[in-house]
Amino acid sequence: MTVKRLIPLGGFSTIEEIGEAVSFLAGDRAAMITGQMLPVAGGALTGFGEDLRSVVGKRNGGSESRRRSLTEHQTSNRRNR
Repeated sequence: MTVKRLIPLGGFSTIEEIGEAVSFLAGDRAAMITGQMLPVAGGALTGFGEDLRSVVGKRNGGSESRRRSLTEHQTSNRRNR
């Protein structure tokens, strides 16, 4: 599996794309923008790429079932409060 499959727009940002974002933020049109992050990541931070649960479960040798057990335990504890 390639990492690019995890990015909704299908690939990594180019130097030019990052430069355009930096140029915009440094320019007059962005004068009222303060204290913000502008990810130039092709949507990688949105979580709409390939579903990672199956990938992580295979990589960690079945940790998905352990995570599910922990989630069920936490839910059970909330009900018992």
